Amino acid sequence: MSKYAATAAVLLILICSWDPAWGQEENIALGKQVVGSFQNLKLITDGTISQDNYGEIREFKEQENFFILVLGQAKYIKGIKLYWAKGYEPLSYRIESSKNLFVWEKAKTYTPSRFSEEKNMSVSSHELDGTAAYFVKITVLKPGNKTVRISETALYPSTTLKLTIQSVSAANIMEHSAEVIFKTSIPSVAYIRFGEDKTGLNQNIGIESDIYDTHKITVSGLLKGTEYYFQPVARDLNGHLAMGQVTSFKTKGIPLPKMESVQLNKITGFGCSMKLVYNIPCGIVLYIGKEKANLVKKFESSGLKTSYKIQIDGLVPETKFYYKIEAADKQKNPLDTENSFTTTGDNIALNKSVYGSFYYPADNNASSLMNMDQLKKLTDGNYELNGIAESGNVALKGQAVILDLGKTEKIRNVKTVWRGTAYSRNYSLEISKDMKEWSMVRDKIDARNDGQKILSQGDYGLFLRTVNISCNNQEGRYIKITMVQNSLTGSDLPFPAKPFLQMAEVEVYKVPDYNEPAYRVQEIK
Repeated sequence: MSKYAATAAVLLILICSWDPAWGQEENIALGKQVVGSFQNLKLITDGTISQDNYGEIREFKEQENFFILVLGQAKYIKGIKLYWAKGYEPLSYRIESSKNLFVWEKAKTYTPSRFSEEKNMSVSSHELDGTAAYFVKITVLKPGNKTVRISETALYPSTTLKLTIQSVSAANIMEHSAEVIFKTSIPSVAYIRFGEDKTGLNQNIGIESDIYDTHKITVSGLLKGTEYYFQPVARDLNGHLAMGQVTSFKTKGIPLPKMESVQLNKITGFGCSMKLVYNIPCGIVLYIGKEKANLVKKFESSGLKTSYKIQIDGLVPETKFYYKIEAADKQKNPLDTENSFTTTGDNIALNKSVYGSFYYPADNNASSLMNMDQLKKLTDGNYELNGIAESGNVALKGQAVILDLGKTEKIRNVKTVWRGTAYSRNYSLEISKDMKEWSMVRDKIDARNDGQKILSQGDYGLFLRTVNISCNNQEGRYIKITMVQNSLTGSDLPFPAKPFLQMAEVEVYKVPDYNEPAYRVQEIK
């Protein structure tokens, strides 16, 4: 024998007797169901390795000498160990896997010239390279003896495979449908996040029920000539998640009009602004009214645009208004949009004069009565930290504020907004026409029991407590809020109550006496 032939023989022996390190991991075949043509099938995965514990084939028949391990759920398999009884080993066999019992893949035939030895058994070990399978099939192709005996079959999982998404594309793009195609580095379950807004993919489409490495997802019901965005998402059998890049495609055809957005801004008691955005240039007609069935045409554009800014004035407070926008593109394809909004109340205390002993906390020296510069924080419409006015110590007398409305009004209700960490639990509300004679609306008002908690909408997000007191339509020009000396203070946070009070706003609402809306609608630049 030449030295090259001798070397090859040694290598062949080493390869056939190789015993990988992964054999020390968990055996995921243990106790699993086995089906096939071998006798005593359940012994093949019972965990007992012995010359006297085996499944066997006694009469060899071509292509019929097999057993299948049923794993119960798909697994990535790193390798397999087969424990054959000595003297009853096969000359050749095939190992293959399946995800559905109908299609078998990754088939590989082995013809070992030598087995390793473990627990007095002949052992063959093979890498399966992380193949994903619900079923693993071993078929004996040629027996070494008339009888083939196998004591145990062990499978070892792969837990270090990396899931990635590759080759993402859109195909077969039509007017109303398209296909999204992508691959994953290992078989996985996948779907796509989908939508018309790149930053708001709010639909999950094509959630698969099985694992694949090539994924094809059909999206239907689309609009013509429209840009759509999608992002592939995959999850492997070990629970790892991978997300592909956000990609887009545009359907064929000329798009129909579509409202991209409607924004209503600066809604007050007497008006609001409206911003409209369309996907293609459109002309619009705006109708508005207090009754949905009786809208009045108040604006018509002179050309076609993709966006409009509309100012609506002449409304009345605390009223629900309905609107309808009729839009059409160059081809006269119509699009109607209908909705409603409600105007706010008319706070007649806004920016009115205030007197009293409260002051703005940034000015720690301001504490005298009639300090208007600091007290204006109570009628500036600002609930945030820089709009807070603060009392002196509640042990002191004279903790009060007085609002001057400028003229006598029929007052429906007064709303007091306290900071949620320093509110009064014992104060009174009075009304006067001349600041000489005062009418008590209510005393012993407790902001904790009589109010409700809210959160300011600005950058600070302050905890606030609002108290709304009905005034039963009393007439008056002046509003006085008085804190009882040594009154109890409250906090909605788990902090000790403070010895002073913090008030954000006092709002006053009169009995409505408004005329019918005098709609004034114009486009603004």
